[in-house]
Amino acid sequence: MSEPLLQTRGLTMRFGGVVAVDRVDFALQEAELRCVIGPNGAGKSTFFKCLTGQLKPSAGDVLFRGTPIAGIGGHAIARLGVGIKTQVPNVFDGLSARDNVMLGVDKVYPHAESGERRDIAEYYVERVGLGAAMERRAAKGECHLQRADLAE
Repeated sequence: MSEPLLQTRGLTMRFGGVVAVDRVDFALQEAELRCVIGPNGAGKSTFFKCLTGQLKPSAGDVLFRGTPIAGIGGHAIARLGVGIKTQVPNVFDGLSARDNVMLGVDKVYPHAESGERRDIAEYYVERVGLGAAMERRAAKGECHLQRADLAE
């Protein structure tokens, strides 16, 4: 079997005396889909935050294609293509979908020139098929980018 795309070995995250993630060994192969389920407070979100660099694990390893990535920073991990898609869509109220995409691009590519960031945003917009939905604005507390919008 080939080297895992994403792997943890003994991943542990402590918050003081509370152990939120306890020695997790996990491997994800290329093109494999995995689901992590469990009750509230089981450590699922903390586990994903360790994978994506939002938290630095207390112990253990996070590897991307065999290279250690724990502690390199969320922006660097995002550039590798590792990120979280939350269950509830998070958008900035009153901004268009295009503006929300641009904010993400600005965060991941902070040193890119303005035109280059716009091109990167357009690339991802086309890649996921948002099309005409890009100019719609999110009203306070809601997100209307549904599956039907993606076909527009």
